Amino acid sequence: MRLGLLTELTEVDLVLSDGQSLDIDFEGLRRIPEEDYVRMSEAKTARLYLGAAATAAISAGAPVEVRETFQEYALLFSVAFQDRDDLLGAGVVRSEIGGSSEGDIRQGKRTRIYVLATEVLKGRDRAAFLRSYGRGSRTTKKDLEIVRGLLARHVLPLMEARIEKSLDLARRALDRLPNQDPEARRLLEALLDAQRSRVR
Repeated sequence: MRLGLLTELTEVDLVLSDGQSLDIDFEGLRRIPEEDYVRMSEAKTARLYLGAAATAAISAGAPVEVRETFQEYALLFSVAFQDRDDLLGAGVVRSEIGGSSEGDIRQGKRTRIYVLATEVLKGRDRAAFLRSYGRGSRTTKKDLEIVRGLLARHVLPLMEARIEKSLDLARRALDRLPNQDPEARRLLEALLDAQRSRVR
């Protein structure tokens, strides 16, 4: 068990380092293919959740197939969690507890919503988005309005559909796990449900 845990934690550390490097590289790019974004995201947030699932499974002495299914749940949950977080970070959906809802726009974060926006927006909309996104301290209220309006009309429906798909697949993975701890299962189900309406 000790060897398994050490191996998992070492791999998490190595993968996170690669993911962080990719994330830094993306900050200077205007267009990022979605598959490249997914690869980077899976090496950061997703890898942390996978590591947590693997660590729990190893500690419990779970069979390999249970560990793999639990990690599948963790991966899909992490995708939904990160997508919801990106919507909150840009203020495209409301947040009830405060925090920055414009930081991603000001800083020009290369999130999935940015990636999708650069893929689906065309012509004047695309030009307006790129002009208003990532202006740092020069960001105006008008810039925020333009970006949020375009994201709400063209990207939010895509993001909501992706979140729902990830949650549905995660629930199916959860259904394949042995139901030996009903309380733990209720918690895992509640985590999925929360991503549909999480407000930070």
